Amino acid sequence: LCVSSVPVGNNVAVTADQRSGDLTPFVLNVWDIESHRLKCSIKQNEGFDALVSHDAKRAVIWLGGRELRATFWDLERGAFVSDIAPITGSIKAEFCSDNQRILARAPDGSDVPWTWLILWDAVTGLAQHLNPNVPYAPQFCCSPFHSIFATIANDERHPVDATGFWSSATGEQIG
Repeated sequence: LCVSSVPVGNNVAVTADQRSGDLTPFVLNVWDIESHRLKCSIKQNEGFDALVSHDAKRAVIWLGGRELRATFWDLERGAFVSDIAPITGSIKAEFCSDNQRILARAPDGSDVPWTWLILWDAVTGLAQHLNPNVPYAPQFCCSPFHSIFATIANDERHPVDATGFWSSATGEQIG
């Protein structure tokens, strides 16, 4: 079990538990810190990785062994929203500052080169493919405060040292 990008603030804490002997032993819990009450629990039959939005209202949960499947959840209601086809198979992902868009690596077998990124809108379901113009998949980091993210591509095996800045609102490179 792994939970990443657990938000700071919003009086919410997110935990992951594994319960032996339970029919659905893997649980993602969302807690209200002020009242010490459990807001919701999302139970799964298999281990998972979870990415929580900065405002703790949404989560992406990756399930499965060989074939990763990404699912989108509303944490305020504790409800499944949809499968996320564009980022299925890609465990490297981050929520953008608007808590609506998710930046991820292009999964294997997609219709774009493996070095590209996907900017997926969790509300509309639209995906935008981004070409960072580097010979290998770059590292990336989304700002939790502004609609910007950075791509970093440097590797001693390749004569490339490229840092790019992008708008998470438009998907356009801005520097």
